[in-house]
Amino acid sequence: MNLKLKKKLLIFTTIIIAIFLVNKIYISLKDKVNSNMITKLTGQIYYTKRVDGILNLYKFDTNSQKEQLVYSHKGRGKLKDGDYNDNINDFCYDIKSGDIKFAAMNNGDWSLFSIKKGDKDAKYVSKLGLESSNQLTMIDTDYIKNEVANVKVIKKKGSIYIEKDGQEKCLIKFNGLYDEKFTGYSPIGFSSNGKYFVYLSMGHLTPIGTFIEGIIKGNVGKTYIMDMETGKSARFIDCQRIQWVMN
Repeated sequence: MNLKLKKKLLIFTTIIIAIFLVNKIYISLKDKVNSNMITKLTGQIYYTKRVDGILNLYKFDTNSQKEQLVYSHKGRGKLKDGDYNDNINDFCYDIKSGDIKFAAMNNGDWSLFSIKKGDKDAKYVSKLGLESSNQLTMIDTDYIKNEVANVKVIKKKGSIYIEKDGQEKCLIKFNGLYDEKFTGYSPIGFSSNGKYFVYLSMGHLTPIGTFIEGIIKGNVGKTYIMDMETGKSARFIDCQRIQWVMN
């Protein structure tokens, strides 16, 4: 490799690292803005979160402002080949009974389990008879959805728009290099009362930034909650499959 090529490679690498670090600092500062908004939330927010490579079920109590582990399937998701898949793939909270039903692996089969409020152990209910986790869709969309009170949320090229009475308005604008998998914003849904909107940000302006973070951290994407009245957003716990229960 000649000297000129080495210099070009060094400059390119330096630029990439600089972009990554500047974006990282910007996101870090942004995450601290409006953090007090989380203290004003109401209800119980249930979600799955990956810890040590496993998706566990958690609850965020808005009164105590504390995260609580509801259930971990660790060591119970045995596959037919002897390996393990301990992920909780999907779940549904029953407001009337307080029970939570969730899908997880049991002896090589996707199965339905149930756990009562306050219990630590889950009860096996039945085999789901599904070949792929992509077929698991049990979430009750009354808890969180992309349309409420005639207001619909739409994603376009990394930006999020709301549609009301046939009119579109940009809610969150993405100004980076858009890639469907690595950059931009994605809607998760409105709270049942329509006052809050939950969305996912990949946290980087370029795909390479997300790619680098994925290699370093093992996961990407940040969860935010927006107050629809003020338009301000606050960083929430990074999670998946949210159900926001407002009794």
